[in-house]
Amino acid sequence: SHARQVAIDIVVTNDMTAAKWCVSQTQTTAPALGTSACNGGAGAANGWYTTRPPTFTLSVGDGLKTVYVWVANAANNVNVGPVTDSITLDKTLPAAPTVALSDPNTNSITDTNQATANLSITADTDATAWCVFEQDAVAAPPAAPAYNDVCFVTTKPTTQVLGATGSRKVYVYTKDIAANVSTPASTATINYSTTAPANPTLALTDGTTSSATHVRQLATAAAITDTAA
Repeated sequence: SHARQVAIDIVVTNDMTAAKWCVSQTQTTAPALGTSACNGGAGAANGWYTTRPPTFTLSVGDGLKTVYVWVANAANNVNVGPVTDSITLDKTLPAAPTVALSDPNTNSITDTNQATANLSITADTDATAWCVFEQDAVAAPPAAPAYNDVCFVTTKPTTQVLGATGSRKVYVYTKDIAANVSTPASTATINYSTTAPANPTLALTDGTTSSATHVRQLATAAAITDTAA
């Protein structure tokens, strides 16, 4: 139904007696004879092919394309027709989406202690499949996937498993119905840590006498020191 390039494959069948083939987007009515011009055809014989063509080049510009096929036999008689098929040319890349990672409990987009983070993918206009790569944030970016890469899934992912602790980064690509892949990748980062903070120290003193053992009032001074600071 869709093509992402002007060069397409064509399959013509039920043409056992054909000696010539006229394949065109502009020859909308039957040529008078097999010797008449095949307007818009690319064959060497006045636009006609003398062997069945396996490919056809569409006109430039995105949109619905209708291709007409006419055949002529050895006596130069042409089929009544028309025989047509249509395909939509779409060379426009899908929009790069907006991506965010977040902690599933706190919704923080900067830090998480969960091995599986929430993944938000929005503004993914025209997307029919999604590909997500996750890796260390300082590693070299992955290569963009081909349209048939196994990474593409047809259900939009909403979570992402983080491969290790540290700063993690996701690269998200989308694919449209014509198999165009968005570029460049959309990215998001989050810091994944399961390390508990060090125990702080606590010292209580009387606010007036500075005694660390006895106080004579309910309000006391408290000094909390973060040993990791």
